[in-house]
Amino acid sequence: MGFVNTTSDLLKLSPDLLLKGLCFRTITAGKQVFKKPCKKSECETRRDCLAKTVYARLFDWLVTEINKSIICESGKWDHFIGKTFL
Repeated sequence: MGFVNTTSDLLKLSPDLLLKGLCFRTITAGKQVFKKPCKKSECETRRDCLAKTVYARLFDWLVTEINKSIICESGKWDHFIGKTFL
């Protein structure tokens, strides 16, 4: 469970909050809210989805920052990487 401590440190979350998010589903029925434990396979899927989302957002941020640094002074894109901008 070392990944929990490392991940929670990087995301600035408590390890308990991260584990609750990965291991429990929130079900709302009317005004009642239930916490249902997930199966091991569901927990693994949630973990993998979190990792993919963090990676994708970090990559998008990195591409945006690089593109900002290579913009020419006239305001037009000389070159760009990753995504096209309109």
